[in-house]
Amino acid sequence: MEIIKHAAQPGVKRPGSPDFPAEAGNPRSRIFLLEHVQAGYAGACPDKERDMKQQACSRFVGQVLLALLLAGPAAAQDTGPYALTFDMELPAVSVAYFPDMLAPVVNPAGVGFGRGLEVMFLHQQNLLVEPGQASRPSSAGAEGLFFRSGHLGLGIQWLRPLEQDDGFDYLKYSLTLPVLSVERSFALAGSLEILDPANNDADNSLDFSLGALWRPFRFLSLGLVGRNLGRASLNGVRSRRLLDVGVALRPLWFAPERLTLAADYRMVEGADDPPARFSAWLTLFAGLRLFASADLDGNFGAGLAVDFLHMGSSGYVGVNNGPDGLDAAYLLLAARASNLSGPGLVVGHGRTVRIVLDSSLSAGPQPSRGLFFRRRTSAWQVEQALARAVDDERVDSVLLQVEDPELSWVMVEDLRRQLERLRRAGKKVFVHLRDADNLRYFLACAADAILLNPGGGFMVTGPSVEALFLGGALQMMGVRAEYQRVGDFKTAVDTLTREQPSQAHRQVLDSLADEAADTFFSAVANGRGISRERAQQLIDGGLLTPRQALASKLVDKLVYPDELEDYLAEQLGHRTSMLAGYLHERRSPRRWDRPPQLAVVHASGTIAYRGTPFGGMNAHRIAAILEQLRDDDEVRAVVLRVDSPGGSGAASDLIWRQVVRLRERKPVIVSMGKVAASGGYYISAPADVIVAEPSTITGSIGVFAMFFDLSDLWASLGISKEVVKRSRLADLDSTFRGRTPEEMELIKQNVEAFYKKFVELVARGRHRQPEEIDRIARGRVWTGRQARQRGLVDELGGLSRALEIARQRAGLGSREPVEVVHVPRPGFSLRALLTELGLLPRLDASLLELLDANQRMLLQLATMGGNTPMTVTPLLVRLH
Repeated sequence: MEIIKHAAQPGVKRPGSPDFPAEAGNPRSRIFLLEHVQAGYAGACPDKERDMKQQACSRFVGQVLLALLLAGPAAAQDTGPYALTFDMELPAVSVAYFPDMLAPVVNPAGVGFGRGLEVMFLHQQNLLVEPGQASRPSSAGAEGLFFRSGHLGLGIQWLRPLEQDDGFDYLKYSLTLPVLSVERSFALAGSLEILDPANNDADNSLDFSLGALWRPFRFLSLGLVGRNLGRASLNGVRSRRLLDVGVALRPLWFAPERLTLAADYRMVEGADDPPARFSAWLTLFAGLRLFASADLDGNFGAGLAVDFLHMGSSGYVGVNNGPDGLDAAYLLLAARASNLSGPGLVVGHGRTVRIVLDSSLSAGPQPSRGLFFRRRTSAWQVEQALARAVDDERVDSVLLQVEDPELSWVMVEDLRRQLERLRRAGKKVFVHLRDADNLRYFLACAADAILLNPGGGFMVTGPSVEALFLGGALQMMGVRAEYQRVGDFKTAVDTLTREQPSQAHRQVLDSLADEAADTFFSAVANGRGISRERAQQLIDGGLLTPRQALASKLVDKLVYPDELEDYLAEQLGHRTSMLAGYLHERRSPRRWDRPPQLAVVHASGTIAYRGTPFGGMNAHRIAAILEQLRDDDEVRAVVLRVDSPGGSGAASDLIWRQVVRLRERKPVIVSMGKVAASGGYYISAPADVIVAEPSTITGSIGVFAMFFDLSDLWASLGISKEVVKRSRLADLDSTFRGRTPEEMELIKQNVEAFYKKFVELVARGRHRQPEEIDRIARGRVWTGRQARQRGLVDELGGLSRALEIARQRAGLGSREPVEVVHVPRPGFSLRALLTELGLLPRLDASLLELLDANQRMLLQLATMGGNTPMTVTPLLVRLH
């Protein structure tokens, strides 16, 4: 080929030169373009030489024609040697359906639905096709690198439109940003494009495009793109404005994502429109897809894509029909990678999921970043990762490395259930403890093997139940608590009035201690394959060193962290590969519409109207969220995750009312956390189903009101106050005097009325008689297991079980994709601030729980004076 040699001769109107005809952009004018090229060459040949060079002229014209035909998949859309968009033309994509990372070159709106990190490399290889000869590679072609991170898209392309002519090669850069995004239904975005400023004689090398995507249904996607809106120029060739319209359908109602059909039409400003193009994509099975495209001019092609979980590759072979029966062929190869997992072929078995539990573990619903960008892992995230591993064909074992997480009984019970599921599925579970305490060892007993750091500690002493009493200290300070309550078991007031537990309080503490001990020692016995009596005997034998724990068979081996892989290889019978990033693995969305939603409303902390600086529950906020969910048709069911000891009776009633109204529209399931007692049970009672952990502290169906007489304290400090009133009870809540017997009787009537209402609401929600509820109420605290035996709880389980029930009640299949939405998002709390500042880990765990209790106590002191009945469980009870 001698295109460069001949095109450089004077007088030849070279494609791309200023006097080259703009009409060459007509996608149907390849013959018209040929006439201009031929005429230009003839003008360069004097008459006396014309006969001598006639053969050369014919050869040159044929070579130019062939080069234009081989310019790429859209040779029928050339402007000179350039495609109409100055982009790689990708045949098997639609502006209504395409990989999101190709947004810069297909439809900018693709970044509007973006999540995660994705990258794709494309290579286009043109093939020379001559009659009677085998096809061979051409130097004309293109490469493209496309990148998307969240809602940001970047692209760089190197395009070589002509065979052996570097003068027409160019780079194109694209930056794509969203303008508007509405969930997964509508997106509007734009692209800023730069045409090789280092190799461009034109004044205007900047261009921009605007694209929209609308996906109103799971089976329908509509795309619209305006291109070349700035009409950039390259080497004297100015682009034309284009409008691309596309529609994509997924006609298989039983498996919509398996087959996609699309049609696209392009409108060109000032020129004839190219033919419509049709595309199809068929998923044969997870990891293998076929795709094809064709247009009304007879250009067609087909390809095959092979996908793995985080990467994939594809190949496409296309044929373009040219004039006079001359054909062009090309090969398009692609490779992609993503941090999002998708359906794909499973390569490699015998993998080990490695999860580290350290101080970054939080009890919240979702991972977060702190004030200083420290990533925090949620217990829910760990639980879901373990649940995925159950069905993951790559995984044959799980290694849980427990370092220094802040655990709770409820959190450990959730994790133990997932470990037991893994073992039932035939997966090996190993737990490595840096140090062993009660909760960490309780968790480890669900594993096949317990490994202990040789330099660690074994501080396993068994559980206990504690109650703190401040009555003596308050009396010494001159503070006297005055209260009215219903039921001797409403022992919250004992904390501030007594120096030791009452008989009723002792009965509750004994019951909780028996339950905790039975749960703990049964877990040790089952996990170690010994009797319960032997398990308690070993624990009661005293503090053990790691070697003594090994000799007692309370652990299986002493292993340093760097020895873990060798140990696992020995136990599994093969070398293993660690899946260290399994915890943060996310799925790539395949649905066009947003899947049905299950909302999890986290109602945590002491219940107050507006919350507290210490992270209490804002009743107005929770009520407003429940009201919004009632009218949100995309939310099919709601799980109310209650982790609260109670609080203000009126604030509890505000939330209760919205739970009742929500239940009229959609299923409401309550999932109880560490504590859901008193006011926490009040807001749970109307639910369709109540799910609690075996160790959940619940019940405490009772009411009290409390006032404080600080007259002795004020007198000792020399403080006095004069009150002028015109009504008898105007200073009822004053701390400068005690209440009279008549006033205490009025308070008693108020408390009893609220208690009666409380019992009636519980009876209505539990479908029982008020008398039945009263017999198990009277302020009595129960564990989740005890509450189930008494009909206050329907099932034992965690949040995962509550979501399963919500899915069933909403009529959603077990394999139907759903989106779990957690609300409200965590706000500021003093505890979170202390954690981020590094102060929280340095505090003893028991002191932290005491601080939590005191936070709630401060809330009571601030609100009791408002004559508001309180529904709070005994606050300073701690299981550890």
